[in-house]
Amino acid sequence: MKVKSIIKGYFPITEYSYLKEAGRQLKNDPSQYTFPLTRSVGKLSMIPERILDWWRNAVKESCSRADNATKPKYKEGSYDFITRKVLHTDYTMVVAVVLARKIKVSTEKQAVLLGLLHDVGRFEEVTTGPLRVRVHHGITSKDMLVEEFEQRTIDGELDKIFDIDQMLEAIAQHGYATCNHKNSLATFLRDADKISINSGIEGWIENDKYKFDQRPFWKISKRVRDGFIKNRMVLDENLKSGADNFMKNMSFFYQLVYPESYQYAKKKGIIQNMVDIYDNRVENKDQELTKAVHEALKL
Repeated sequence: MKVKSIIKGYFPITEYSYLKEAGRQLKNDPSQYTFPLTRSVGKLSMIPERILDWWRNAVKESCSRADNATKPKYKEGSYDFITRKVLHTDYTMVVAVVLARKIKVSTEKQAVLLGLLHDVGRFEEVTTGPLRVRVHHGITSKDMLVEEFEQRTIDGELDKIFDIDQMLEAIAQHGYATCNHKNSLATFLRDADKISINSGIEGWIENDKYKFDQRPFWKISKRVRDGFIKNRMVLDENLKSGADNFMKNMSFFYQLVYPESYQYAKKKGIIQNMVDIYDNRVENKDQELTKAVHEALKL
């Protein structure tokens, strides 16, 4: 597991000394992660310990599935996936709290909980084969939470903080590009999620090498190029290379709904870093595509 490269990928938060602590925890046992980034902004105490324990148990079960991987490549890829998702969860909690102060759609307590729970379904996706998604992870996350509610294990804690049905709907819908309505908790969560993903883009590029190892990594396929130029969107079924997936991530900025979200990503240098990667690594870019990229990123 390349923990150092994963940690370094989260460049906007390298000012936090907590990153070294995060690295040690992830290397030793991801399921015992203590969310040092969220603690650094003083918000971890907002989450009931029982809910944190439930989340950690989901990660622990995911690690067990990775241990049983039938091929070394899948085992390594699974652990890298888990590690990045744990760190992504921590930083999504931080971004959500910051945005909650600016966008009056969510309280800070709601925001930090949504950040924690929004991707718990991702840990169900670790299998003994390639990391391919059959059901959208937002739906899986919702289903996992519903199952817990039926067992009456954590719903009492959440009831004290916000409406459970509203939370479940936000988690189920946050991954869809059609989730673009202002004053929506799902839209708020989606903005925080996409900023967090792209803040760690170097780590995800590394992870993509497990998925896209049969084609030139930094060459954009024609369908992805044409789709981005036409509507600034990249469809999952058209992903053929690491460059394709990178362009999908680039489109996330165009999809940000709240101006405050864009300003945060710009201030943190996340947008400029994506532009630098595009300029320096994509092998078959052209003027028309570059123009579309600059327009999508409001440069």
